[in-house]
Amino acid sequence: MQFMFTAAGILRTLLIFSIIGIFITIPVLNGNLNIYVGSTIFFTALVSDWLTIPAAARWYASRGIGNWALILYSWYILFYPGFSGKRKIISDMSWIFTDKNRLQSASMLLSALPENVLTTEPECVFAYSRLLLIQSGNTDKLLDFVESALSQNSSERGWYIRGIVLLKNKQYKEALKSFENARIKSMNSNNIILLGQCYLFLGIVWKALGHIDYSKDHLLKAEVLLDELPPDLDAALARELPPNFVRSE
Repeated sequence: MQFMFTAAGILRTLLIFSIIGIFITIPVLNGNLNIYVGSTIFFTALVSDWLTIPAAARWYASRGIGNWALILYSWYILFYPGFSGKRKIISDMSWIFTDKNRLQSASMLLSALPENVLTTEPECVFAYSRLLLIQSGNTDKLLDFVESALSQNSSERGWYIRGIVLLKNKQYKEALKSFENARIKSMNSNNIILLGQCYLFLGIVWKALGHIDYSKDHLLKAEVLLDELPPDLDAALARELPPNFVRSE
């Protein structure tokens, strides 16, 4: 319900009423419907609604409602002019497909991007690095790519991926800093899913450092946020965890 009060929700409501208004409430002049006024209102609302799609899709994705996010992005990218602006959308869609454990779809999307884009443009680097980590677990050169991307765009996704790379390399103290940065940024952006994932990995790192109480506290917070994950998202998350880790421990 919170989403209904955002700008995107308001514009969608206006779009619906403009459609109704064209056929019902637009003033009738000399017995004829003023189609020019109706068309102007309709297309203005439609374009305004279209411009809010990325924000709406990110909101759905941050709540684990990936299917709706993908539907919105597919509609948005269909009419987006040019290719360079589509890269951010492609990386977002790939991240969502990875969340849904649909790695082949995520890989297919990213394969449409030039290789230099996958290793230089921040959002693409983060999505590509996450996919590689899950598919192969190989961290060679990934840290360099991720840190270079972070210097351009210090986002929660970037810090999250950096933390996983460092955790796999057993650099626990640096991993702790990365996951903490990702946690703060996820909280600020109200990304519930990524926030829960950050708490989970913070719990893992604290345990590796021997701080069992801190570990249990963070794992409990993760369970609260991630308790009702869809099965596909839960399966994707399991791929990122260290071997033999049990979330309920």
